[in-house]
Amino acid sequence: MDAHRRELARRIFVVMTELLEDTHETTVAGQSPRLNVRSCLQLARNLREAGHDLTVLADAAAIVARQGPNRANPPSPARRMKRRRKPK
Repeated sequence: MDAHRRELARRIFVVMTELLEDTHETTVAGQSPRLNVRSCLQLARNLREAGHDLTVLADAAAIVARQGPNRANPPSPARRMKRRRKPK
């Protein structure tokens, strides 16, 4: 991975870390002995939204990692099989 893509991926992971730290605070708030229905529903909504955001960010990091010639993911088994076939 070149330096530019590495820095971009690193920054995406920084944002994911911040999001996870916020979700930790949300889960701690959900453990309150004074938790009521309204608060519980709001905290659950916040966690659901954070989960979606985390999925989007993880997908973005994967896209950055797959760009360029130094891709970490090998070709699919179907593509490997096509390469192995010898012409008749």
